[in-house]
Amino acid sequence: MGSLTNWVRAGLLLVLASCTHVPIIDGSMSSLMANDTTAIIQIDGPGCVSDPKVGWAYCRKAEGAITNRDVITFYGPKSNCSREFCVDIQVMWPTGEPALHISIPADQLSVSTSWDRLTKKELFDKNDRGWWLVFINHYWLDGSGVEQETVQEGEIRLRVMAEGYTPLYNAPTSGAFAYVAERNGHEFKWTTSGRAYTK
Repeated sequence: MGSLTNWVRAGLLLVLASCTHVPIIDGSMSSLMANDTTAIIQIDGPGCVSDPKVGWAYCRKAEGAITNRDVITFYGPKSNCSREFCVDIQVMWPTGEPALHISIPADQLSVSTSWDRLTKKELFDKNDRGWWLVFINHYWLDGSGVEQETVQEGEIRLRVMAEGYTPLYNAPTSGAFAYVAERNGHEFKWTTSGRAYTK
């Protein structure tokens, strides 16, 4: 009976060890200390750069547009930690006030929200514009089982355009362009009011 118990214990330890990922320690300066933005952010919706980006996301919205249509996704690594959630996200208003705190579940790679949860309103207005700071706190266990913390910073740039304004960044055939140029395979167009297009 004793040898069976030892085999069961050894099997359990082997299973637990295979589930525990010990990360490779990056000995360079942290991204936060280096003043780099490395949070991975994605915003799917009209007027937004929709691919996941390291450090930033960008959206152009019209004043009066509905805020709950876009999906804002924050990514963080799956890891082992001594907490319920190993990745916490804090989003700050452009004024520096906290706007939202959410966490990524331990078995997930990301968590999503929408602008209505950030702005606390149904429609965009010009006061929503600015740099929304993102802080991602990642907790993880080192090879000795001691919990460590990594902080990543990111930025969401929100531009809210005045009601009645029509941007031309998606309108290459508009008759309003007064100036057209090409360089290195790119096309550039401008109007006399400052609207522009490039491809």
